[in-house]
Amino acid sequence: MPNDATRQRKFIVLAVLGLFLMVAGIGVGYDGWRDYRTLGTAPVDMTLEQALPSPSTTPDDARWVILAGVTQFDCNSILNEHVGTTVTHQQYLATDEANERFIFLKTDGHTTCGQVPQYIPGILKKADPGLPAWLKDKGINLPTMKYPLLELEMNATPSSPKIQIYTGVGMFLFGLIAAIIFFRLRPHS
Repeated sequence: MPNDATRQRKFIVLAVLGLFLMVAGIGVGYDGWRDYRTLGTAPVDMTLEQALPSPSTTPDDARWVILAGVTQFDCNSILNEHVGTTVTHQQYLATDEANERFIFLKTDGHTTCGQVPQYIPGILKKADPGLPAWLKDKGINLPTMKYPLLELEMNATPSSPKIQIYTGVGMFLFGLIAAIIFFRLRPHS
């Protein structure tokens, strides 16, 4: 039979895990909801120039688009996401003909660099402020840009943020259950 100190540590771990899952679930769910509410019911056809009309007027909201005007792809600096040995996504920089507007493109595992269609469907949003530093850590140096960096998740639809919302709710519920178990079974001093 475990001693009281071991049992108390297990309850503290359960409480911390529950709290962590609840907070993380709120963050994940909110992030998905923030994107989902702005996507609309159909993708909007636009060019990269329309998506970034000027350096100071970049929308913060996610947009469901079919993007044209992306003509150059940095196939020398590709980041691959793996599940086991299977590449699930490729990520790399892409730009317009004038090399003024850049996007960080996340493709599915079936589209390799250089095979991207002329009209790219997906969810477009302003890049996270920490993305340039993260890319630099991965060995991808961004050129000096006067326009903000965008992110485009190729072939993403409103179901992508919906899954994120459900994941956040699930995490929150698991955390809530762990917290309830902690408060119902915690040792009393």
